[in-house]
Amino acid sequence: HLGDNYPMRPQDQGFTESLIHKSGGIGQSPDQPNSYLNPKLWKNGEVFQSTGYCTDVFFDAALEFIDRQQQAVKPFFVYLPTNAPHTPLEIAESYWKPYQQQGLDETTARVYGMITNLDENIGKLLTHLDRSDLSEKTVVLFLGDNGPQQKRDTGGLRGRKSWIYEGGIRVPCLAQWPGHFREGEKINQIAAHIDLLPTLLALTNTPRPERLKLDGVDLSPLLTGGKEKLPERSLFFQVHRGLRPQRYQNFAVVTERFKLTGYPGTFGNENLMLQAEPVLELYDLSVDPGERKDVLSKHPETAKTLLEQYEAWFSEMKTTRNFEPGLIVIDREQENPSVLCRYQDGSFQQGVSEGWMVKIVRPGLYRVKINRESGKPGKLTVNWQGKALHEFLKNGESAAEFELTAGAGLLDIWFQAEGEDRVYPGDNSPRGDVVITQVK
Repeated sequence: HLGDNYPMRPQDQGFTESLIHKSGGIGQSPDQPNSYLNPKLWKNGEVFQSTGYCTDVFFDAALEFIDRQQQAVKPFFVYLPTNAPHTPLEIAESYWKPYQQQGLDETTARVYGMITNLDENIGKLLTHLDRSDLSEKTVVLFLGDNGPQQKRDTGGLRGRKSWIYEGGIRVPCLAQWPGHFREGEKINQIAAHIDLLPTLLALTNTPRPERLKLDGVDLSPLLTGGKEKLPERSLFFQVHRGLRPQRYQNFAVVTERFKLTGYPGTFGNENLMLQAEPVLELYDLSVDPGERKDVLSKHPETAKTLLEQYEAWFSEMKTTRNFEPGLIVIDREQENPSVLCRYQDGSFQQGVSEGWMVKIVRPGLYRVKINRESGKPGKLTVNWQGKALHEFLKNGESAAEFELTAGAGLLDIWFQAEGEDRVYPGDNSPRGDVVITQVK
């Protein structure tokens, strides 16, 4: 979901080596057709046909990278976010069948099988660090991204993925650094993903660039035992869908004791109608981590304070950050051709794709190829910089050439069959995807 085009790719963001799948997951558009077994991946920007199960492939590549860095006597940083467990729930029967035999439904059994495979790979990684004499020189962090997607046990927590309740946003975080971190201890203090960067900077004695403002805090005193507690603070969360967040939608403010939620359960509602007074709930997590009892009526001043903090935070986010995603830069010196994925990277209004926000660096002749199901003749249209360009496509044709100017803005491209209205695909498929290549 971070963007498949320049300058959003890992190799554009500072990684010297990368092995990735595209889009939001293996098998999602434009990464179709694909499979968790022997997946087609991208290695340093080039197509790479892997062999094996996806999680195994990613971990093996990480170990090879670590070995090369060690042999070159160089430090290393490995970011290893696996795509599993995640739908589609593809995993060998030997992993999920034992869980089904214990009475679990097949869906849950497959998720647990994926976790078992992930656990094996983490064990392989830790063993490799031990055997390579790297364990005491390596900080290992394991972090979940969200609660479960499917309905299954959440350890008594309320909600799941996309919900602002604890079952949706509270995840495991494990830290290992033998000889440096306190071992076998649970730290009962709130923290978030925004704390990882300042923590790693502190642990590695890496100075923070003056221009870089960080929202998180350094957790290293808690990990090493230098401190038992950090100063009180509030953490802010908002989980919506789409590119334009709305004030109060599916938000939470979390403190050491209390948690305020607003309009819970409204993820995905891009047309949320706000009420005159925000829909709020307050929970005392110190005695009610499962968020079963709303105590707002007993602590109205606490709710008022946390709501004011949220409003100030949202206003700051809105004024200091651009909510719109970065432009896709079409530049043959960086990426040629560029694949424009309608579903993942298109600009949407009310669920309808209206094109892509791009910057074309160099004027010239471009070959535009569109993924279309219809083999009928019709018109391929490129709407750019306020000018609509048309080329007629015969039966079965899918590409034409256009002279495009340099500039930035909305690039809309579509095919319209003769005698038919324009079709606006809305599904997670490659229909409407475009490959654009600068010819000269």
